[in-house]
Amino acid sequence: MHHSEPTAVYRTKDGTREVAIFCDGAECSPLACIDWFTFLAKKDPRYRHGHEQMELDELDERIREADQAGHLVLDVYLTEHSALAFSLGHYGDRSDSRRCGVLIVTKREAEARGMNGEDLRQELTDQLKLYECWVNGWGFRYEEYALATCDRGEVHRTLVAEGRDYLGVDHAETAILVDAGVARPQKQHEPDDDWNMVRG
Repeated sequence: MHHSEPTAVYRTKDGTREVAIFCDGAECSPLACIDWFTFLAKKDPRYRHGHEQMELDELDERIREADQAGHLVLDVYLTEHSALAFSLGHYGDRSDSRRCGVLIVTKREAEARGMNGEDLRQELTDQLKLYECWVNGWGFRYEEYALATCDRGEVHRTLVAEGRDYLGVDHAETAILVDAGVARPQKQHEPDDDWNMVRG
């Protein structure tokens, strides 16, 4: 169990359950469980991005090989301001961003996913945004407690469930409230009628 302060707390209206949301990043990179595309990154003295890091000449050679094989190759750009941001294109002024690598999807994987070019690009953009959240430490976890009041009127909390590695800029953007039983899938961004946000 962790001891950082929660960023939000939800409690049932009958006072028997409580869910605390914490922002402490995520342990596992979302790229660790992805095998249908490869993020090849240029070596950087400050960061280790992507599935593999390599010198520019090796990266260029891998890109040439992928192009010759007819694979989909998309440039990845990095912008550094108050946080790191990744995109499949420049952000506004080209001086704001630099190419840090590429995403490669093989022809076989693209066909297996049955997506057209625009859908595939959107799916890659979504995956890149999850990776961006992980890099910046925008990950959440929850702890669910059963609450009981003893004869002396003191509330006792017992940990009954927990979950982690929910990536997003805000916890309500993720599925954390649904998994914690606070929200329904149809309205995953707001607590159900039986719950109140008591902190956050």
